[in-house]
Amino acid sequence: MQTRQQRCRMLIGFAVDKAESEDLSDPDTMEALISNVYAAYYYCDEPAAAEQLHDLWNTLIFEPETYTGGEEVLAEALQGVAHSVGTAP
Repeated sequence: MQTRQQRCRMLIGFAVDKAESEDLSDPDTMEALISNVYAAYYYCDEPAAAEQLHDLWNTLIFEPETYTGGEEVLAEALQGVAHSVGTAP
C-alpha cells in the first residue's frame, strides 16, 4: 500500500513540475501531464484524492484551456492532492 501511495505522489510531482515549468499550450506537454495525472489516479487508493485526480484529469482532457495560463492554480490543486495522499485516516 505504501508503495502505491509513493507512486501516486511521485506521478503528481511529475505533473506539478510540468505545470510549473513547461508550456501547457504545447500538445505534447499537455498529453504528458494528462498521462501523469491519470497514472496518479490509478495508483491512488484514497477515494477523496482519487476523485480529485479524476476530476482534474477530465478537465485536462475535455477543457484543457481551463489551465492554460492558470498553471499555478493547477500546480496548487495537484500539490493539495499529493499532500492528502497517505494522510487520510
